[in-house]
Amino acid sequence: MIERHPDIQALYISWERPALQAIRALKELKREDLAIFTFDLDREIAEYMARGEMVAGLSTQRPYEQGVAVAQLTAKTLLGDNPYKYVIIQPYSVQPKNLIRAWHDIIHEPPPEEVRSPGVFT
Repeated sequence: MIERHPDIQALYISWERPALQAIRALKELKREDLAIFTFDLDREIAEYMARGEMVAGLSTQRPYEQGVAVAQLTAKTLLGDNPYKYVIIQPYSVQPKNLIRAWHDIIHEPPPEEVRSPGVFT
């Protein structure tokens, strides 16, 4: 696709594992100029973002908050009060400027050193 359409400037790739495979393939093609957007925060994706390499943004789930919401819904259901058909937790938008804060908010622990490297915005 990239060879046939060299004018492509950005890609959205669902989930981080396929995005990482695309990044590796793009590096082989010497096309590290593309901006990659994906879904889900993990260490390797965060490291690319922290270094300013290709990963320009992502939207991620909030598993801790989803668990809290489901637990509260379960308690309400057990008490006979369940007006909800489903529960949605707002996704978290992560960009280089909020990567460190996002890591804390999503993972609920300090980011690894590779993510806290110099030049990363807090």
